[in-house]
Amino acid sequence: MTHRRRALASVLVTALVGVVVLVATPAYAFVDKDCSDFATQADAQAFYLANGGPAADPHRLDAEGDGLACETLPCPCSTSPAPLAPQPAPAPLVSRCVQNAKVTQRAVVERVIDGDTLRARVDGARTKVRLLGIDTPERGRKDYGAATKALKKLTPVGRTVTLTSDPTQPYDDQYGRMLRYVRRGSTDVNRAQLLKGWARFYDARTCAPLTKKGLYKRAERSAKKADRGIWR
Repeated sequence: MTHRRRALASVLVTALVGVVVLVATPAYAFVDKDCSDFATQADAQAFYLANGGPAADPHRLDAEGDGLACETLPCPCSTSPAPLAPQPAPAPLVSRCVQNAKVTQRAVVERVIDGDTLRARVDGARTKVRLLGIDTPERGRKDYGAATKALKKLTPVGRTVTLTSDPTQPYDDQYGRMLRYVRRGSTDVNRAQLLKGWARFYDARTCAPLTKKGLYKRAERSAKKADRGIWR
């Protein structure tokens, strides 16, 4: 091989190696996100949809597989199948803020989702239940696992519980979850989570203060004073 041919071959090999390196090198590094990275559910939903949701969920933001990311984050909330431009908040519906008749139902626990939410079967229909008056750590936050485990002990899968609405509150929230006090036998489950220290008192004040506000606030103070659960 002549000197010129050897030089040309060397140039071609160098170029080929450069192409292979460019193809093999990723264009970006994947940065995993979780619900604690977002301030509101609407922020998480927009990110989830922009990254392939609901067909794909590489960041595992939709634990229930129902097309809604990080449902336990505070509102503004979004249940849209595609990101929407911010809209002014609608005027509250007067019908949601009238004194509602108290409803009591029997339900069978199917799954505990986190420390303040469970899935149950009510009158043959599957539904989600958000426990009134409490708020527990979100997925990815400290004590999330402990709070969820505590609710699993209080409401084991397959057991029957009693669900009771609060006359001052709507029957369900913006996600369609039933808003209820949960009782298993003689145990007020919502209050038990507060007493054990795995929840903070939470009153959305959608219409009027919860009827059990005083009782639940005392339970929260008891846990804080004893340094239990999240207060330790």
